Amino acid sequence: MKLECPFKKHVKNMPEYELIYFGIPGRAEPIRLCFHAAGVPFKDTRVAREDWPTVKQDVKKIPFGVMPVLLIDGKPLCESHTITRYVAKVTGLDGGPDPLDVAHIDQIYEMCRSFSDAVFRYLMVCLGVLQEDKQKLCDEVFSPNVEKHFNHIRSQLKPSGFFGDKVTYADIYWSRVILVFNKFNPEIIQKYPEFLEQAKKVNELPQLQDYLKSQQQA
Repeated sequence: MKLECPFKKHVKNMPEYELIYFGIPGRAEPIRLCFHAAGVPFKDTRVAREDWPTVKQDVKKIPFGVMPVLLIDGKPLCESHTITRYVAKVTGLDGGPDPLDVAHIDQIYEMCRSFSDAVFRYLMVCLGVLQEDKQKLCDEVFSPNVEKHFNHIRSQLKPSGFFGDKVTYADIYWSRVILVFNKFNPEIIQKYPEFLEQAKKVNELPQLQDYLKSQQQA
């Protein structure tokens, strides 16, 4: 599946992009994947944990003291979801050009984000960042939110297997969510084969192959 980037067609002098985040997938990964999917060059700056206290002192690059940050010709754009929407727009992954189609994809993205936000604490326990009762959080937080959100999200899949007629940033974002939780809760995620197939289709995009292989080797 070949994606086109309208931004390249209409802007003679493309900005220089630099994405700053930790050396993990996390909140920056959907942004990285959107850039790679559309073939838009960017500098992927990865900050070591031990360097973060020093890096965050640079208020010109990190004005809010949090990452990710996208520098656009040196000017910072903050907040991961704002960055994701911006990159989706300039890479043609926002579902456009029809404004209603764009809004529909954004609505789906918000549903996906609502689930992610609701289970974030559980994810931190799965990753070992927080030390809490994992099974209790699974029973009281993760499973109820799967029941609350997944059928609504599944209802938005099109015959294409994506949320739109072609892949969008919402598909890329949701595929990362599904793949992460399939590692920790396959017995739950595999009850939703449509999502696993969607994630597989995203991972099979030709434009992503070099990047995904590089991350496996890292």
